[in-house]
Amino acid sequence: MKKVWITYSWKDNEEKDVDFIAQQLGKHVEIKLDRWVLSAGKRLWEQLDNHISNPNESDAWLIYATQNSLGSEPCKEEYAYALQRALDSRGANFPVIALFPASVENNLIPAGIRTRLFVSLSDPEWKERIVSAIENRQPSITAPIAEPYVLTLHKSIDGDDVIEVRPRAGTWSPFVMAIPANEIGENNVRLLHGPKNLA
Repeated sequence: MKKVWITYSWKDNEEKDVDFIAQQLGKHVEIKLDRWVLSAGKRLWEQLDNHISNPNESDAWLIYATQNSLGSEPCKEEYAYALQRALDSRGANFPVIALFPASVENNLIPAGIRTRLFVSLSDPEWKERIVSAIENRQPSITAPIAEPYVLTLHKSIDGDDVIEVRPRAGTWSPFVMAIPANEIGENNVRLLHGPKNLA
């Protein structure tokens, strides 16, 4: 089973968010977290070096990228150390992965992360994207089916429901939309956009 080292801020795990990520990924790969694998009484950076640069100890490195971790001096040191050691001893193909649970200030994101395709927790395929990177294979993701139109419900200034319907491409001409009377109720429904040429 492939192994991944996870760097994170302890503050981000106060409510066990990182433990949850480790639990989900742990169904597919072996997880290495500092508090699980580092031994007391031994030099910290020597242990980190072994876990990151030794091919028998890890196949990838992941940072749980938050305001806390990207702004934390220990995490920044670990990141810089991991990237340098990984590239020096493991080569450019060693997966260096950033997992973003939310947006962060752009100036906190190191260049080594900005130049790589990162993963967002808002992506329903986040686990597959990480596991496939660790296993050095293409992700197995089914392409979503997109309807030929977009339907959006808005609120007008008066508080009325306004339905916007538009084609994703081309034109609809003529255009007809019907709403059953029993679904309208007391709300006034009106067309926000008419036919639009998107070609």
